Amino acid sequence: MIIKKDTNQEYHSSKGISASGLKEIWATSVYDFNRRIYEDKPAYRLGTMIHEMILEPEEFKENYYLPTEKIDRRTKAGKEKFAELSKMRKIISTYDEVQILEGVKKSLNSNNDMAKLARKYLEGDPEVSHYFSFKGIEARVRPDLKGDGFISDIKTAQFMNGRFGKKEFRSQVYSYGYHLQAAFYADMLDIHPTDFKFIWIEKKYPFRIVVTTLNDQQIEEGRAGYLSALDDWKAYVELGIEKRFDTNDILMDGSLET
Repeated sequence: MIIKKDTNQEYHSSKGISASGLKEIWATSVYDFNRRIYEDKPAYRLGTMIHEMILEPEEFKENYYLPTEKIDRRTKAGKEKFAELSKMRKIISTYDEVQILEGVKKSLNSNNDMAKLARKYLEGDPEVSHYFSFKGIEARVRPDLKGDGFISDIKTAQFMNGRFGKKEFRSQVYSYGYHLQAAFYADMLDIHPTDFKFIWIEKKYPFRIVVTTLNDQQIEEGRAGYLSALDDWKAYVELGIEKRFDTNDILMDGSLET
C-alpha cells in the first residue's frame, strides 16, 4: 500500500476505483458510472468548505476569503469591491456562507456531549490518500480522518423535514451507500467497522452535531454491496463487460423488473 499526503485533485485524478465509484456502481451500474456527469452545486461547495475548515484549517485560510459584510454585486460599489478582492486569488465566500461556517464552528466547540465526542474523533491525520491493489484491481481510499484505531467521516446534512435523528441518518446511509463506504474503508485500512464513525453536522441553525456508528447488519450489507460492485468493475477492467442490469431482473419482454 502506498500512503501519501497529496492534494484532493491529485487523488481524484488518480487511477483505481474508489469508495465513491463502488457506491455509484452499486446504486446504478458500471454502464452508468462510466457516463456520470459531475454537477457542481452550491451545497457541494458549502460541504467542501466545512470539511476544509474542520480538517485542514491552515489550507482553509489560504484558500478562502471570508467577508465580514454582504457584497452586493448588483451595485457599482459591490462590483468594485468584488473585483478588488478577486485579486487575492482566493475563493470569495458569501456572507451567508460565513454565517453558517461560524455557526458550525461554535456548535463543534460547545460543551454538549455530542460535540465533545465529535472532537475526540477529529484527532488524527486528515485527508491522507491510500493506494493499493485489492482482488487484482487498483483501488484507493482517502478517509476524512484516520486516528488511533478509528476512521471518521464528516457528513454535512440539511434534511427537508427539519429532523435530525436516527431515522434520517439511517435513510441517508442506505440512500447514498454510506454503509458500503464504511465497510470498504474499514476492511482496506484494517479498522474494525464499528470504529468507523460518521460525524453528522447540520448546515443550518441550530447546527446540531451527532456521531453515529453502523450496526452489524448494515456493515454486512455494505460489505456485500462493495464486493458485488467490485466484481462488476473487475469484469469491465479485465474483460470489457460494461454491465448495466442483472439478467435475472430482465423480464421476457425485455423490460426491467423493479
